[in-house]
Amino acid sequence: MTSSFHGPVAVARGSSIEQVSSLSESDHVTQLTLCRGALGEGNEAEVKAERQRLSAEMDSLTSYMDELWKLRRGYDERGEVPTGEQLKALKPGGATAKGQEHDAQGADGSLSELPTERLRVRRRSIVTQLTRKRNLLRYQQPTACGVENVMPDCPLRVKTERQIASLTEELTRVEYELARRG
Repeated sequence: MTSSFHGPVAVARGSSIEQVSSLSESDHVTQLTLCRGALGEGNEAEVKAERQRLSAEMDSLTSYMDELWKLRRGYDERGEVPTGEQLKALKPGGATAKGQEHDAQGADGSLSELPTERLRVRRRSIVTQLTRKRNLLRYQQPTACGVENVMPDCPLRVKTERQIASLTEELTRVEYELARRG
């Protein structure tokens, strides 16, 4: 139980924790990212489908590893060894026995199902995205620089303005939900 990630693994040999620790050691998510980047930015149906499949696989691995990290943290902080039921409840595809964790919103688009911490992280992410998109309109680059270079009327400007409107709406919903929770 002395290695960096394998604390619970020594106790729960052959479990899901061991499987994910080997995944993280092989850096599987990075490999998926490289594969997705190698596809290029084409809009052919096959490329789009493969890109979507790779993204979904990355998301499921990420949520799976998040669940395992909670078990690991419990072990590190309180010495709690994961029970067999906890390990069986995890599925390598990222789903838990209770249901699959969704990205920014729940299955029906409701934010009320997400934990408060995830909402806070989402809010910070949206604020960062909004800042970058506004900088694109003002400076034609994602970071602010000294000299303004306003983006001319073009398809990219229309697209960016639409994205800003959508992100602003989502930020309002997230902030409302956070305020509701107090």
